[in-house]
Amino acid sequence: MKKIRRSIYYFFPFQLFLVHFKRNQVLIFFWVLLFGLITKQVFFKLGAYSLFLAPEYFDNVNFWSFFVYGISIGSFITAFNISSYIVNGYYFPFIATLARPFFKYTINNFLIPLLFIIILIINSVGFQLENECLSIKDVIYNISGLISGIILFIIIALSYFFTTNKDIFRMFGLADKKIEPTKIAKPIRVILQNDLQWKKLNTPRENIGKWRVETYLSGFFKIRRARNTGHYSREMMQKVLRQNHSNAAMFAIGIIVIILVFGIFMDNKFFMIPAGASFLILCTLLIMFFGAIKSLFKEWSFIVILFVIFGFNFFIGKVFKDLNNTAYGLNYSIKQSGDNLENLSYFNSFDFHGDYKETIKILNNWKKKNIDPDNPEKLPKMVFINANGGGMKSMIWTFYSLAYLNKQLDDKLFKRTQLISGASGGMIGAAYFRELFLQEQLGNIDSCLNNNILTQLSKDILNPIVFSYSFNDWFLKIKKFKYNNFSYYKDRGYSFENKLNENTNHVLDKPLCYYKEFEQQSLIPMMIFTPTIINDGRTLIISSQNISYLLANDFNKKTDRPANVEFRKLYKQYGADSLRFLTALRMNSTFPYIAPIITMPGKPQLQIMDAGIRDNYGTSTSLKFLYVFQDWIKENTSGVIFLQITEEKAKVCKSKPVDIFQFTKPLGNVYSNIFNIQEIHNDQLVEFSGHWMNENIKFISLYLESKEDRISLSWHLTKKEKEQIVKSIYSPLNQGAILELKEELLQ
Repeated sequence: MKKIRRSIYYFFPFQLFLVHFKRNQVLIFFWVLLFGLITKQVFFKLGAYSLFLAPEYFDNVNFWSFFVYGISIGSFITAFNISSYIVNGYYFPFIATLARPFFKYTINNFLIPLLFIIILIINSVGFQLENECLSIKDVIYNISGLISGIILFIIIALSYFFTTNKDIFRMFGLADKKIEPTKIAKPIRVILQNDLQWKKLNTPRENIGKWRVETYLSGFFKIRRARNTGHYSREMMQKVLRQNHSNAAMFAIGIIVIILVFGIFMDNKFFMIPAGASFLILCTLLIMFFGAIKSLFKEWSFIVILFVIFGFNFFIGKVFKDLNNTAYGLNYSIKQSGDNLENLSYFNSFDFHGDYKETIKILNNWKKKNIDPDNPEKLPKMVFINANGGGMKSMIWTFYSLAYLNKQLDDKLFKRTQLISGASGGMIGAAYFRELFLQEQLGNIDSCLNNNILTQLSKDILNPIVFSYSFNDWFLKIKKFKYNNFSYYKDRGYSFENKLNENTNHVLDKPLCYYKEFEQQSLIPMMIFTPTIINDGRTLIISSQNISYLLANDFNKKTDRPANVEFRKLYKQYGADSLRFLTALRMNSTFPYIAPIITMPGKPQLQIMDAGIRDNYGTSTSLKFLYVFQDWIKENTSGVIFLQITEEKAKVCKSKPVDIFQFTKPLGNVYSNIFNIQEIHNDQLVEFSGHWMNENIKFISLYLESKEDRISLSWHLTKKEKEQIVKSIYSPLNQGAILELKEELLQ
């Protein structure tokens, strides 16, 4: 038994496995992250696992999507082996005596990659069968694509090293001038020379010591004893490894060049590879970077990595300020003097009463449209729509719910609706339906809902975002595009809008002011976007109309610090009316790390994030509007209906016993309960509104039910998740709410 344990312990693959955990925690971190993703342990609520278990390419999960994904896995495994070889090779000098040393190192470094591939295949097969509803034949075909891609890339990589790497016999059997490695750039030669000097001092004299090896894999199924290297000089051993390392460096440079080329072709659909593949290629780049840092700085590598990360962030922020993500349509070339937001001079110049009167005209047009000519004394009910945020699931759920309801009510729903507010995907779905409803009213289309519209809307948006993040946003941005005669850098914000524009058939690619006249005529409801200003936590209110009356709790009283900031007034000189409507939707949907933070022009430069930070449901905005116009509404309507399109309410969690992770709970609980906190706050506002509206207000909710697996918060959904969203409208709870809404609007 002792002999068996010894043979396992001093087996080269096992020793490599140990050295990674002892010396290469950064490399192991990437593997832990990937294992967590494919086993649904990391970013589960965001649905990240679906990107790795069922990659999508050209809007399909098939052989080619898995093949491209497999190539990215092959590149990551190769990068892992290269970095590991460069960093750890000198611990195991016997590999310099082997023919094709890098190949031998690779097949002995198989434990972690092989385990990953096996777990990935097992999880992917089950996921495809259950969530993508594919046949066993299709799943087998897809897995064959995955394996083919992995093998192809690894074969290409190993072929390069077969022709360039030399062992100690090939090198020292030739003349001295042939010993030197292939010519490479001077900076790399300097790095390798410094690395060589350090490793000469630390290479074991013999194949014994802390990382002793007795046996190794000489082939996929052959085990041999490791040669004793004590009779070779350290310098001789390191010259072999140095020559191998220089070839590895050239291979790494080649991969970096390929990544840069991919970034240049970010608009080409052929290069829009699966999101999981883009992420793995980013990991490939990072793992090579960390390997180089480790090789150069040794024990100081972790400190250097931190310095590089924070230093690079500071450098980009200070030197390349124009690389910040911008709001398309605005003029950033204007150099404004003075901090007009901080001294709030803009606030005192507002014509609150003028804006109020303009909206009263809109309300009067709404009334004219909804009064029954046969019974003019009968007052109509007014509808406010609140659309919950939540990525693509909320976008599809809101769009389909509005389309279904409006059809069931013979267009009465949208004719009675005065205002739409909310966050993220919910507002995108509502905006798209509102545009199609307008097109139908203008006679440009026959129907707001058909299978083609829904299928197109639900196509993946995440692939181009992650692609841009991986191939473009981490480097200096070089590509630009023009909108409204102004130039802007292309990044993942641009990719988001571009794909959303494609999925909505280009009907939302309009300036903000386009909808002003239609809203004033009450042909369509008003929409108010409320992204969060992360500089100070206030709300930036964006609308096609002048709505300064929503800035303070009481616009009849002056205040030194309004609760909100109106976009059109503050950015008038920058061309606020020309803001791209798709950008307004994105500003309302900037989920952290998915869409970039938007930096506004002027001083101070406001930074904008998702509306869901302040109010994920839009309830507070609607209630504020209702409060301002309560007198008109009481006099001219028979009551108000709040239609809330949202998810199932969060259940109260049971208390758990004390555990060792108690110290993480304060921050973790606040983060996980942010929307619960908003619900409680909104419930209080609703309770107060009942008093000043004389209880003439009703709240009706449509819930996206998820009795099965929870639908992920992502811009990519599986086939099963899409079907689940559509089926939710037919649940008994929602059908009861629809019946109640019919009775309220038709009575």
